Amino acid sequence: MVFPIYQRINLAQSSTVQINPRRHFKYRLNERERLGVDDIALVLQQNRLRWYGHVLRKKDDDWVKKCMEYEVEGPRPRGRPKRTWREVVKEDSLARKLNKEDAMDGSKCRKLIKDVS
Repeated sequence: MVFPIYQRINLAQSSTVQINPRRHFKYRLNERERLGVDDIALVLQQNRLRWYGHVLRKKDDDWVKKCMEYEVEGPRPRGRPKRTWREVVKEDSLARKLNKEDAMDGSKCRKLIKDVS
């Protein structure tokens, strides 16, 4: 599942413009494949899931874990609500078929996160 923001990032990343000395524009498509660089959306997803697993494995009284589980009280503002970090991580976990039990096991979590499919 590819989200609209990732499509815009991929488009911006894949179509770069380069000017040669004769003042002609030369479009370089698919620079990532040529350079062997991973997709930026994939790297962001891996980093979010790695941090999520790291925080889940912390002790229950750790302040970082408490901040992650904290629910803000009160009504949300009008209009379309902004996506929270927790919602994004949940979507990333579903895309990678990763659950909380897998995230608690560090080696299994790393394997599932790094596995590009």
